[in-house]
Amino acid sequence: PEEERISFHGAKKTVNTTAGFVLGGVVYSLLKGDSIPPTLENDIALDALRRMKSDWEGMSTDELGDALQKYDVDQLKGVLSNAKGIYHELLFVDQFNRNHTHQKAQVFEETNHAGADIQIVDVATGEVIKEAQLKALQDDYGITEHFDRYPDIEVIATSEVASLVDGVESSGMSNQEITEQMGRVLNDLS
Repeated sequence: PEEERISFHGAKKTVNTTAGFVLGGVVYSLLKGDSIPPTLENDIALDALRRMKSDWEGMSTDELGDALQKYDVDQLKGVLSNAKGIYHELLFVDQFNRNHTHQKAQVFEETNHAGADIQIVDVATGEVIKEAQLKALQDDYGITEHFDRYPDIEVIATSEVASLVDGVESSGMSNQEITEQMGRVLNDLS
């Protein structure tokens, strides 16, 4: 897989930049009834899908595939769009926690927590250091809207948008790659 070195909270790290393609592949496999190789990125994609709906929590891959079969292609676009944001959050949390020993990232229990998706916590004290909103977008409108509503909550965005807005950190993932992969999955299904 292609890898890229990025700066993250002052430290250099290596990120699998093809990880954004995983979600589409997992959904495709679920819909086709194919087995899903047990990789970290695939597990995160499955977790993202399970976080989308409370009744999907704890579902096996067969059950999740059956649930997805009930959606038509247009509805799957919405499912994939929502799952893309959650996948971005979970992948960020995993990568952050792999690269930090004194701090821990965690998602909020509810996926619609006001203003923030994650917290960064001091491991020793349990003190919340900061909250942040993760954005997987193609333009900066959602970031501007976020700062209008929550000016004190940081935004961490996909690489394309982060490069457009001062003070927005890159998650190291590409929105274009994630979106293109999901588009290919939907084309294959239609």
